[in-house]
Parts: sequence; C-alpha cells; structure tokens
Amino acid sequence: MPPADGRPEPTGDAYAPFCLHGTLPLVRDEGELSGYRFARIGRDPVEACIADPADLPAGELTLRTFGSVAEAEGYAAALAEHGGNAFTSLLSPQHSGTGPFLLVVRHDRERERASTLDEAVRLIGPARPSSSAWSRVRASSAGAAEDARRRQALSARWRAAQDVVMALGDAYVTGMDEAGVEFMSNGTRARFVLGGSAEAPVLSWSRITHRLDPDLARLAAEEVAASGAEAVALGSFLFRLRELSKEELVRAMAAERALAIAEERLSDIAGNRNRLAEIAADPAAARVLARAAAGLPVLSTDSAAPAAQISPKSGTPQTVPATLLARLIRHGLMIAAWAPGATTRQDPETWCPRLYVPTEAGRLVASGRTVEAAGLVGNLRLPRPEPGAIHAASLFQALASMSADMSDDVRLRLGQVVEEHLPGDGENLAHAAGNGRNYSSWSPIVHGALAGVLTLDDTGRLRWGTLPVPVSAPLP
Repeated sequence: MPPADGRPEPTGDAYAPFCLHGTLPLVRDEGELSGYRFARIGRDPVEACIADPADLPAGELTLRTFGSVAEAEGYAAALAEHGGNAFTSLLSPQHSGTGPFLLVVRHDRERERASTLDEAVRLIGPARPSSSAWSRVRASSAGAAEDARRRQALSARWRAAQDVVMALGDAYVTGMDEAGVEFMSNGTRARFVLGGSAEAPVLSWSRITHRLDPDLARLAAEEVAASGAEAVALGSFLFRLRELSKEELVRAMAAERALAIAEERLSDIAGNRNRLAEIAADPAAARVLARAAAGLPVLSTDSAAPAAQISPKSGTPQTVPATLLARLIRHGLMIAAWAPGATTRQDPETWCPRLYVPTEAGRLVASGRTVEAAGLVGNLRLPRPEPGAIHAASLFQALASMSADMSDDVRLRLGQVVEEHLPGDGENLAHAAGNGRNYSSWSPIVHGALAGVLTLDDTGRLRWGTLPVPVSAPLP
C-alpha cells in the first residue's frame, strides 16, 4: 500500500504504487468520454495519478486482458453497440512486449468498498499482465520524456548560439548538450562546440595531435599563441569570442583552420624526419648518397630497371636497385641532372642513360643532418611527379657544368679511377658508346668528362685532356 498520505517517495519507479495490476495508473482527463485515461508516463506528474480507490471512476471496474489487440477492440466495439450507456471502456496503449487490456466501467453497478486499487479493479482474462514488461515500458517512457524535456531545455538555452551557427550558411548542427551547440562546417574537418554564455561565448574543438620533437612542439605552441586560441588539454583548444556573432564565429573558425594547417605542416616535418632517418640508417642508401654527394652520379636507363653508380675503387659501374633509386627520388634526395631526348641513330648522346645527382636535402642526409633535410623535401605523404632535369643543354655541356661544381680533389681522384677505362683518344663517340645505353661503355665517358679529362670535339670524337697525377686518397 502507498504511504498514509497516498504518495510515494519520488525515487525509482514512482508510478508503480498507482498502477492497476502492475500496468499503468489512471489520471483524470475531462477531455475523455469517461473523464479518465491511462497516464502518460513521464509527461503526467506522479501527483496526478489516482491513488485512492474512492477517486476511481464510479461503477464496477474490470481490467480485461486479451490475446490480441483485435480481440480487445472487438470487445470494446461490442460493449458500445449492445451495452449502451451502461458501459464505458478504455483500451490500453500499445507497447512492444506487453499484451492488450481493456478497462471496463459498468455504470449500472456499484463496486464494493476496497482499500487498494487492485482490490477495486477486478482482473479477468487469459493471462495476467506482465509486471516486469510494464515496468520496462514505464522506465522507457519516463526516460524518453526526460530526454524530450532535456532537449527542449537545451534548445531554449542555446537558441541564440544555434542561430549564429546556422547564419554561417555552410554549417550544420550535429548535437547539443550542456557544453553548447556542436556543429561542423563544410570548410573544415573539425567538430566545434559553441558554448560559454551570452556574455562570454567560447568556441572549442579537438583534433588528433602527433608526437613532435621538442623544437617542433615549441613551434606548435607559438602557432597556438599567435592564433589567439588556448590549448586547454592535449589536442583540445578554446577560442574566446568578443561577442556572440557570426563575424566573431568566423574569426574563431579561421584560427582553427590556421592551427590545422600549421599542425599538418609540423607533423609532415616530423614524419619526414622519421623517413629520412630510416634512409640514412639503410647502408645501401647511405652508400649511394655518400658517393653521389662526392660527385658520382647514378646512371639510369629505365625507372623499372637497375641503375648503376661507379665504384670509387675499381672505376667500374656497380648496380643500384631500381627500388632504391626510386625511393631516393620520391623522398626528394635525388634528382635528374640531365636526361636524354628522344633516341635517334644519328645522335649518340640520346643513347646515354639519365644522370641522377643529390639534392641539397640528399647532401644533408649524406652528412648525417636529417633534421635539416626534413624541412627541404616538402610533403612526403602524397605522391608527386618526378621533377624535370636540372640541365637542358647537351650531354657534354651538362657534364662540364656538373664538373665545375666539383671540388678539385674529388675531380682529381675521379680522373685517377677512370683513367684505365677511358676510350681511346680520338675514338668516335658512337663507337665508344657501343650503340646503346650500356653502363660499361657510358660510365667511363660520363665520368671522364666529369673529371675534365675527356671532351668531345666538333667532329664527334673523344679527346683526352690532361691526365691526373696519382693521389693516394680514395673516393668515398
């Protein structure tokens, strides 16, 4: 039984003491034919529920259960047709997992005195209503009603903020809670929350952050300070608006965009450092870069075929895997110094392989300065086309320009190692090249020209220059 005052404590299932045989309570409603209806859980207050049997509808009350809604509706229709004014019925609302029932009021009979609601209402039918099922229904209905009230309260609280968000034109609200209005915009991937108060509005957002080296972390902090935002936690930021207006919201979102660009740039540099450090730690890559930094180009006939680089000891070409060369090019460490034009039988220079040399970043990696190199290679996450060759002149003009950039001691040592492999003085270039892109024949020609000991005259013949004086120091 309910307490002496007829009302339970408003905790747990507060409606339970007033439910008819564990189903639903009744409330007064003058808009209904009978003057009563079943309570709408969560919307009708507990205080409105009938608690005293004396307040129930006048007459004999029966709660009839049925096997289906059709049976219940058919029974109600039969009462209305044949019972006349002697009967009033009230069909139960339908919920998943519960059986239908009908509250029948017979006005031509008086009910016996009762001390409880269940005693005042007889239960008739094939099955007793499931108390647990109806308890779940009441809990669900109460929760839904509470959620609706909460949404309504939040909508009223953040109406002005929502209006400002919608004024952006390209934004859409994705949620709303105590923190504010959550929204996204077509111009950014961030999920914003506009909250605070009308007097002190704030825009907040979070994003995935990357682990940065201390120097990059300092740069990131400087970017945050310059943007006007505040870092409130790892990956979480806040921007204080001067007023709740579209213009201020646009200004705050611009700060987020600036920080996103800066973070992406810094994370790219951090990623570049890792990638270049891996290359520097690869013995084969380090060896190719070291030789290239000393002036020994890589000769390549095809991007899918192995390339070659001269051996500083034997003066003969050594294999460079195509995948390794492609990796160095892709990471901005090697670039074509010269590339042949369309192959013709008349011009033997078009038979020469491409010549690859290190970029400034490649030289830095070769000297162990990967941190500096990482800032020069751009965005390595995205594929990009191979840049054009540095030199557009003829082969021997390009080699002369490359030779001028070499140090005297490197040029001298290079001439020493290739001397025994040089073609004969006065030999025709086409004959010396061997009618094809052959590393064995082209390597002495290329490196001899780089060393300044081989030139091409106007008749297409190779000429020896001054041969180097032997030195003891080997090339890298």
